Amino acid sequence: MEAQEMLPEILFHVREFRAVCDSELCRAVLSWKETGETAEESDLLLLLRLGGNVNCRVIHQDFPEGESPPILYFAILNGLDGAARMLMRFGARLRPYPELQASHLTGTALLHAERGAC
Repeated sequence: MEAQEMLPEILFHVREFRAVCDSELCRAVLSWKETGETAEESDLLLLLRLGGNVNCRVIHQDFPEGESPPILYFAILNGLDGAARMLMRFGARLRPYPELQASHLTGTALLHAERGAC
C-alpha cells in the first residue's frame, strides 16, 4: 500500500487522539487576521486536517473565559471569509450567538449555503 493510499486512514487515527489543541487552532485563525489570508491558510488547513476542533471557542486574552465567541463567529465578525469558509468545510456548526450583528447575517447565510453545496 502506498503512502498516499494510507493517508485517509492515518488522518482518521490522528484525529481520534485530538492531536491539535484548541489554542493552536485559535492561534492560526488569529494569525490569519493579523497577517492576511494567504499567509496562514496552509497552517489552518493542516490543523483542521489533523482534527482541530472547528467548534471551539476563541482562546485569547481579549475575551474572558466563558464569554468568547465560537471560532467560526470570530472569523465571520472579523471579515475572515477564507477562514470561515475553511471552518465550514470541515464541519463548523452555525449556532445562535447574540453578538452576531444583522450586517453579518448575509455572509453567514452564504457560508451556510456553500457548506450545503460541498
